[in-house]
Amino acid sequence: MEQDIINEINDLYLASYITSMTGKSIKSKFMCFTGHDDKTPSMVYYDKPFVHMRCFGCGKTFNIYDAAYYLEGLSFKDALYKFAKQYGYEDKLYENQVKPDTVIKVFDKLKKFALNFDPKYLKSSVKQYLEYKQISIDDMKRYGIGYIGNNKYVLNMLNNEFGVDTVSALGLDNPVLLVEESILFFINNKYGKTVGLTRRYCGNKNYPKYVNVKNNVLYKKSDTLYGLDLVAGKKPLYIVEGQTDAISLWKNNVNAVAISGTAFNENTLHEVYNTGIHNIILCFDNDTAGTEATYKVVNLFYESNIDVNLYVKQLDQDLDIDEYINKYGFKQFESIPVQEPFEFITKYILQNNDTYHAVEQIGDMFAKYNSFNLLNCIDIISTNLNVPKDKLYNYLNNRIIQAKLQNINQYMVNIEENLKKLKQDYEYLLERHLFANTDVGQVFDG
Repeated sequence: MEQDIINEINDLYLASYITSMTGKSIKSKFMCFTGHDDKTPSMVYYDKPFVHMRCFGCGKTFNIYDAAYYLEGLSFKDALYKFAKQYGYEDKLYENQVKPDTVIKVFDKLKKFALNFDPKYLKSSVKQYLEYKQISIDDMKRYGIGYIGNNKYVLNMLNNEFGVDTVSALGLDNPVLLVEESILFFINNKYGKTVGLTRRYCGNKNYPKYVNVKNNVLYKKSDTLYGLDLVAGKKPLYIVEGQTDAISLWKNNVNAVAISGTAFNENTLHEVYNTGIHNIILCFDNDTAGTEATYKVVNLFYESNIDVNLYVKQLDQDLDIDEYINKYGFKQFESIPVQEPFEFITKYILQNNDTYHAVEQIGDMFAKYNSFNLLNCIDIISTNLNVPKDKLYNYLNNRIIQAKLQNINQYMVNIEENLKKLKQDYEYLLERHLFANTDVGQVFDG
């Protein structure tokens, strides 16, 4: 049902959406949404065999949700919400789910209540945690960190106003969510609307340390970054692991978002790119898990080929970022040098593979990504493995050439496929032209 609605919105409204956003007739030729090097417009609209935009320069196709991403910076989820509301599909699309406006109302109500706490009633375990993390009461109010002393009262309040089914569908009745001795990190979307929360337990009972609410139509744990709504200006953007890491950077007027225990993926990558800040610094915990996560995220950035300047900062101690800043001060944290991503990846591969497979794997990286600094990588490899630079250069450069040859071959295949499609369109139109061959005189010929 949902997929049918998603398809119907695309089929009925792609043409009018493109026209409204570009001011051009849908019969025009357009520059490709991706912005690739294309001297003349080569993207056109098709309604057969399915409704889409197609670029003959790169061979990519785009539906209305792809277009919304490139034209407005909207994620698929945000684009679907926008079009469902704009074109009257809300009731159908969210028939068995809590509607977006209700999601916002419920979490807004809960957040206002949780932020209106009296500090003197904070449990001692919560006070100790806040003191350890150097989070003040003012910080809690400023960054939307809530506290609830009586969870039964809160649940009754929400049930009475929004209904038991709605509260349950959002996961707020989870018996280990709104427990005493906890603080609540409220999660906003990039527009500042509260759409979810993470509970952090501070006591010593047998509760999970972190619990999230259920996914809803506006919040998906794996796709949502903490602090996205606070990103401002053009200062570099840090991507960190935990909420308190981000908070420690916010307190020093630094842009930061936290992945909050989720796997960084293509959707979160797009969210970062859509902030408009193109100087990105990855700074995860300096432990095995943090280093592995950094390696995966760096690869994801390279694979996406998005236009950002990416850097990696690794702490010189096995501490969380907020712990490091609280212990040594922000100036010392700031003084830690950043690495180019190729430098991090090269060192990571060397540390986690034997000599032969390390060089082979680095060659694979050069074959995939042409933005690596070849000479600097050779210096790092040669220094670590004591192998001759000239042979390294020949090997790695050869892998680059092989990759370029493969890309050219694929480009030629794309051209052949596009020519085949153009020929089919030409023959189809020629057949219709011959069938309907009528001049103006024949119109008046009785």
